Amino acid sequence: MNYSNISEVAIAKDKWFHVPQPKSCPSLRLFCFSYAGGSAAIYHNWPKDLPGEVEMCAIQLPGRGARMAEPALTSFEQLVPEVVGALRPYLDQPFAFFGHSMGAKLAFETCRSLRKLGLPQPLHLFASGSRAPQDPRNRPNIHGMARHAFCEELRKLNGTPSEILDNEELMNLVEPTLRADFQAIETYQYSNQKPLNVPISAYGGNLDQGVSSTHLQHWQQQTTASFHAQMFDGDHFFINSARRALMHQVNNTLSLATKVKVATAV
Repeated sequence: MNYSNISEVAIAKDKWFHVPQPKSCPSLRLFCFSYAGGSAAIYHNWPKDLPGEVEMCAIQLPGRGARMAEPALTSFEQLVPEVVGALRPYLDQPFAFFGHSMGAKLAFETCRSLRKLGLPQPLHLFASGSRAPQDPRNRPNIHGMARHAFCEELRKLNGTPSEILDNEELMNLVEPTLRADFQAIETYQYSNQKPLNVPISAYGGNLDQGVSSTHLQHWQQQTTASFHAQMFDGDHFFINSARRALMHQVNNTLSLATKVKVATAV
C-alpha cells in the first residue's frame, strides 16, 4: 500500500486520533500521547500554541472520549502494536512524538517498534514527566486496590479532578479505564536494546516528587543523537501549570528539527 499523500480528512476522521486543526499539507505532525487515565482531549488547545504548519494529532486510546464503549487495553504488549498499526498510514510526513508520564514510555516503545519494523522514526521524542524507562518505579502499584484506596492514591497524584473522584456515577464510568492504564504502566517491563537514533528532550516539574532532574538525565542513555533535559515550574502536571514555557521550548525544538531534516535532505 502506498501511504503517501494521505489527506487531512483521513486522519481527522480516524478514531485513533483527535486532530483539532487538520492541515492539508503539514510540514510536521506532532503525535501526542496522554498520561494514565487521560484522553486525547488534554491536548485539544495545543494547536493554537504551535506553528501553523504543524499538525497536532493526539492519540485516542480505547476506553475514553469517543471510544468510551471500547475496553481499555491493560498492557504495553497490547498497546504498542495497536498504536503502531494506527500510526502507520500517517507517517507520510515528518513527525515527532510528545508523551507525558505513561505516554512518554508508550511513545518510547512505539519508537522502538517502528525501528524494528523498518518504518520511519520521529524527528524528535519529547519525554515529559517520566523517569527513563530503565529506571525502576518509586510508587506503589494501585491498579488492584479497592476503590477507596485507589481513589486516595489518584488524589495524591493530582491528575484526576475531585469532581470525578467524589462522584460515584462518574467513577463507575471512568474507573475501568483508569485501572487499565495503571495496570499497563505498573506491569511495564523494560528490555535492554540499543539506543534510538532519535533526539530526545526530557522534561520534568521541579515539584514532582517522583521524577527528579537525575531521572530525566537518565533518558540520555536511550539515544545516540542529541539530548536535552529541562525542569519547569510545577508538579507532575507542569504541562498545565507551565504550559506557556513548555510550548515555547517545544516550538523551538520542532523548528530546529525541521530545519535539520530539510538540510539533510538537500
